[in-house]
Amino acid sequence: MSELIEHNVHLVENVTMRDANGNYLRRQPLPALPALYLLTPTVESVNRFLDDFREKKPPLYARAHLFFTSRISDALLAKIKNSAAAMRAIGSFKELNLEFALAEANVFTLNKPDALTTLFCDDANASVSALKLQVAHDDGARAR
Repeated sequence: MSELIEHNVHLVENVTMRDANGNYLRRQPLPALPALYLLTPTVESVNRFLDDFREKKPPLYARAHLFFTSRISDALLAKIKNSAAAMRAIGSFKELNLEFALAEANVFTLNKPDALTTLFCDDANASVSALKLQVAHDDGARAR
């Protein structure tokens, strides 16, 4: 947490946390400060973000910087786009592709049983070829 404070992060909250009765916890409004949202691309987390920037109520934060842990569906993206108040507040939007599971301290998995087959099979279709090119590009960039 101290590392976050060094980068001027003043508050960390879970937007989907609930109390004992199942109600969402109220979060402290900081209308003078921007907010960085690290969200899973789910209906619940997108709805919670949109609740922070509803029309007819003051926004909780000055700006919103959205970072999703993986690709957001077209339906959820459309839901965000349909909120004029949220669109005015969004300062940045990024899909980070961070979803993986730690099997051990030095091992992780993508939870995709067909990943090896997809990456190392014959290039039968364009999407497999594109995926291989992206992986090769990412590996080359890391090597530099």
